[in-house]
Amino acid sequence: MSNAARYRLVGKLGVLVLLSISLWKFSGSAAIPQEKDRVVPINVKQLRNDSGPIPVELVCGTVRSSAPNILDSFTCTLKNNTEKRISAANAIYSVVIEREGIEESESYDSTIDSIFHQDFASTAKLVNPGEESASVGPPGAISYPENVIIKRIDIHLDFVEFEDGTSLGRNSNGSKIINDMRDGAERYKRWLANTYFTRGRSYAVLTTLLNEENLPNELQLLNEDQNAGARAYRNRLRKMNIKVGGLEVEKLLQAKKD
Repeated sequence: MSNAARYRLVGKLGVLVLLSISLWKFSGSAAIPQEKDRVVPINVKQLRNDSGPIPVELVCGTVRSSAPNILDSFTCTLKNNTEKRISAANAIYSVVIEREGIEESESYDSTIDSIFHQDFASTAKLVNPGEESASVGPPGAISYPENVIIKRIDIHLDFVEFEDGTSLGRNSNGSKIINDMRDGAERYKRWLANTYFTRGRSYAVLTTLLNEENLPNELQLLNEDQNAGARAYRNRLRKMNIKVGGLEVEKLLQAKKD
């Protein structure tokens, strides 16, 4: 997987403030007749320049709902109309719902980062000028209580980072998410290098460390975005360890040790 991706609930809500994702779990008292497979409107707010075409465009497919309270997964791609390569982006999409006649809104971040660590920059799949690639959107279907009707989706690009370090967008939280993911990846590499060389350089030690289910507490990760970055780096090393062997992984770790 060339991109690290992260999806998170944003603390921006509409008429009613929802305190926790766990509120999805309660059920309403009144059942709603279950319609099947309807199209949900999507409102795309594009990035704008002072003049000229849209620099980075969101191109969204049809959004469907298999039941009034279920939002099926959907994707929007990034169309790069600039002369620079896109390295990372953050989109915010809001699900507008109706509950007992009152509209509410739940917002989420969807983040992609092609260069979540410089160790993999040479093989990263950036979005080239003129290309339409890299997708944002929910990782799967979103289900609400039965007394909820999904009304529409609002989506916009919050932050776009280019390969040369320049950026576009309001950047309400995008750059922080991306930097936290990258910090998590670096923390994991630092921990793995120190642990690997301390315990002895062997393929068995490396494989055992990479295959641990949980991330080590020594990383002192501060949030879920750092956690996502650490897991993304570990997953990449797991694949490298299988495909090309432990010596190639050791070369990356040796650079950190030195």
